[in-house]
Amino acid sequence: KAAAAAAHFRDWTDLSVSTGFQESAPRTLNFGGESVAKGLDTGHTLAGDFGLLRERYGRRPVYRRAPRTCGAAWKVGLGTGSSPALYLFFEPRSGLWLVTTTSPLLAGLVPAAEDVPDHFGEVVARSGPSWEPFTPDEAKAWEVFDLRELKSKDLVERGGQPPDSYLSSLLAPAPWMRLHALGFEDL
Repeated sequence: KAAAAAAHFRDWTDLSVSTGFQESAPRTLNFGGESVAKGLDTGHTLAGDFGLLRERYGRRPVYRRAPRTCGAAWKVGLGTGSSPALYLFFEPRSGLWLVTTTSPLLAGLVPAAEDVPDHFGEVVARSGPSWEPFTPDEAKAWEVFDLRELKSKDLVERGGQPPDSYLSSLLAPAPWMRLHALGFEDL
């Protein structure tokens, strides 16, 4: 029986398993262009500072951007007048860094190995899949919810609101967007 069980295991050079622990994480993050000096317009849904929370989701940091009110119409995102609190975190099953309207600390782990609509509220941005970046400032290739990119059918179906699925096709590539770290904190 031991020989039969051994036949099921093979060396796989593409697979590596390691433990990861980051000693520090960015204290504050904000979205912008190639450099910190090229920040987002104040009307952009992702504009503003995301602050590090004490709690972790899994072993990775969680960030929160406070709700915002603005007299001007938002140029991208959640409509007009205000923007809810946003949470930036790593979803370990999908390998995605997500920006959502519901804290993963309240929502908990996704109950299955698949996307569960509305589990994390509305999804405003994502990056990945990639399990390598331990902190979100290392993530590349962000996709964002952008009203300008929606087809009229999608706009009507969602009422101009961001998707409730992190696998949604309503998120559009934003190759110019970067996440910038502003100061670090020991974990």
